[in-house]
Amino acid sequence: MKSLKRIRKRQHRCFELALKGMLDEPGADRFTLVHGSVAPGSLRYEHAWIELGDGRIYDAVTDTYEPTDQFMAKNRAVVEHRYSRLEACRICGVAHVWGPWTDDERRDAEARYLA
Repeated sequence: MKSLKRIRKRQHRCFELALKGMLDEPGADRFTLVHGSVAPGSLRYEHAWIELGDGRIYDAVTDTYEPTDQFMAKNRAVVEHRYSRLEACRICGVAHVWGPWTDDERRDAEARYLA
């Protein structure tokens, strides 16, 4: 992603960088922000990535693009929540954190923007 090319320190910043890609990248209205977990080795941990809408996933931590089926299998990825660009902006605006977001934060954002 062009908007994230200059980022050097990427480790442990998946939620921040994935959301920044959703906010800053041209054409991001077609993207889906995904919060879930991965276990590429023996340890499972929370992770965020972007589904590009063309059958690929962008992982901001590794700065790589990969076919969705390969990414999901290789990382034993489990999807917990998917967000459109608008949903992600709204929840982040209410929660004031990059993610992952709680059920309460999602509910608060929905209530605020539907009122």
